[in-house]
Amino acid sequence: MLRLEIVTPEGIVFTEEVESVILPTEMGEVNILPGHRPLMTKVIPGQLQIFQHGQKTSLAVDRGFGQIVGDRVAVAVEAAIDVKRIDDQVIKEAKARAEAALEEAKKNPDSSQEELDELEAKLKFSLFEEMIKKNRR
Repeated sequence: MLRLEIVTPEGIVFTEEVESVILPTEMGEVNILPGHRPLMTKVIPGQLQIFQHGQKTSLAVDRGFGQIVGDRVAVAVEAAIDVKRIDDQVIKEAKARAEAALEEAKKNPDSSQEELDELEAKLKFSLFEEMIKKNRR
């Protein structure tokens, strides 16, 4: 068994024993099983999959980091939402806000590259939520 802990700026989202977890990373999906070698990796926006008690739970996660040491998996991400709790209307509204804010920032000559990157990340996360929700239907 693995001890999985998922943390966002709002607090602990998940902390339980699991059989395995699949992380979306820059290297592709990484399947973590007990006895996995130590690893520190960037987590990218996508679907984090948790396997426990013969069931699969999917979370839409934003960017962050994952660390595997022994049988402990620590994931710190900007956001994590259980796919079952994603609301289509909320996604549409968040996507529209992110698109409008990004367009406005692009027009503003005072916008920094950091600000543009942050807005693009928010838009990407809402797009991943939308994609993951559609794939669950």
